[in-house]
Amino acid sequence: MTHFEYISVMVSIIMGLGIVRLLGSFDKVFSEHRYWPHAVWVLTLFWLHVQNWWAYWEIRTVSFNVALYSTWVGYASLMYLTTVALTNRRSDDTPWKEHFFAQRRWFFGVMILTIILEIFLTRLFFGASLLHPYRAIQLTLLALVIWAAVSDREKYHKIISVLFFIFMAIGISIFRFLPDLFRSAS
Repeated sequence: MTHFEYISVMVSIIMGLGIVRLLGSFDKVFSEHRYWPHAVWVLTLFWLHVQNWWAYWEIRTVSFNVALYSTWVGYASLMYLTTVALTNRRSDDTPWKEHFFAQRRWFFGVMILTIILEIFLTRLFFGASLLHPYRAIQLTLLALVIWAAVSDREKYHKIISVLFFIFMAIGISIFRFLPDLFRSAS
């Protein structure tokens, strides 16, 4: 077993728990008291978990130390906490819209921390400079979650959920389909 394989087990467990929690909520999120912006965020988080797990293979050659490992585990833990915020209703009778707005600040607060940590992780693991073009996507996502954290207007949350998903898809596409972009721009 390599060093990467050994230490990735903890992150895989945390990410796996997030995926299981999201999948376990699908039947309720998409049937009972449905609120579509919340459902978009649940799908977004599911896709982020899957993409992050896939991205971990890209760092298999990184020489880990305690700080890098702790940062990696911290990022996975923040991802899990966003999942808990979106799926942990106090009662099955609580409508998802009510739950979403009750959890809004916690969810988006953790998302803000997650995106900030992602910015540093792409620097640490991939060598992407802080002025790298991919930062425009990350900063757009950060601006959207800050907007969502401070706004309690439903109209804005509908717009933000869709825009975040679109920009996330663009970012993932850039990251996946142009893998040498980071190496050439660092």
